[in-house]
Amino acid sequence: MKRTPLKRSTKPLKRTPIRRRSKRTESLYARKNGRREFVAVFLADNPRCQIQWEHCTEGSQDVHEWWTRGTGGAIVPGDKADRQGQRFYAVCRRCHTQLDEEPRRAKLEGYLKGITTQ
Repeated sequence: MKRTPLKRSTKPLKRTPIRRRSKRTESLYARKNGRREFVAVFLADNPRCQIQWEHCTEGSQDVHEWWTRGTGGAIVPGDKADRQGQRFYAVCRRCHTQLDEEPRRAKLEGYLKGITTQ
């Protein structure tokens, strides 16, 4: 059986960047009283880390949610956050990393809810 040669295009492929967030989540960040505005105000009101585990840098850089986003936790204050009893903590980057890496400890000390530990 005779085959025809493969034709290759000389035009470069059109690349579309991958979104960091979905359109819906991005709208939560960008709107008035959204996540970006909340984080800016919250960190300005709480300049020091509220966790202060070992190796803490003491200056808050992130906002940590008590109910995790993966379990449907609210990322901004409002009705949903009030119904859940959501808490927000101003944390330094090192403490935030430790919270993510040590979920059992975080849950025992009351900084994390919405996950199961074994």
